[in-house]
Amino acid sequence: MSGSFPTTIHRAMELMGLEWMFLSFFIGTLLRILRLFSYTEKPSLYYKTKNDFIQSMLDSCPIFTSIFKPTLLWGKSGHLQTMVHALMGRVKPRWPDSFRYYFELEDGATMSYDLFLPPEDSKNNEFTLAICPGLANSSECIYLRAFSEYATSHGYRVAMLNHLGALKSEPLTSPRTFTYGGTEEYSHMVEHLKELFPGTKIIVVGFSMGGNIVTKYLGENLDHQRDILCGLSVCQGYEIN
Repeated sequence: MSGSFPTTIHRAMELMGLEWMFLSFFIGTLLRILRLFSYTEKPSLYYKTKNDFIQSMLDSCPIFTSIFKPTLLWGKSGHLQTMVHALMGRVKPRWPDSFRYYFELEDGATMSYDLFLPPEDSKNNEFTLAICPGLANSSECIYLRAFSEYATSHGYRVAMLNHLGALKSEPLTSPRTFTYGGTEEYSHMVEHLKELFPGTKIIVVGFSMGGNIVTKYLGENLDHQRDILCGLSVCQGYEIN
């Protein structure tokens, strides 16, 4: 009996050691995912010369020179932010009503875009946001529907391009799909908006691959900048191979 007691204590200590090892591993992994000990800093700004326009942008948008203060616990983790949006974004935003326009292009391709209208008493309905989605995205994507709902609720008109081949309900009518450098569909949408709403102030916005398209659209032809108030590229890719 006396010999088995130390053996039992030894085994118990081994089990406790394993438990502590797994617990330490779990806590370490959790801290790594949450990135609780990572620090935030001011964003780096790059511009050629600090002229009056740049200074007015910095004065109007103090967030450009402010230190990012993320939400406690999960705010520093991009993985958890993605999970929270995937879970809450599917049920929280109201899906706004829209009208879909269809056009047949010269090469036989059939393109479409959705138009989301603000309330009739809106004070900002003179502005139109022309949105170009990311890779293989369309107006039916959750993040774009949430964006449209938020923008229209603040009085902005929203036009959302549907990339060729992105919608299962719209078969391809030509031997091509969307491309990274293709601006034809986006250009057609913008020109149609100018016809529908003469004098509207258009703000071009591109997400991810859409950022590349709207940037190329504005730069490839000076006529494209006519009636464009400004452009915004969100999370644009720069090295595409």
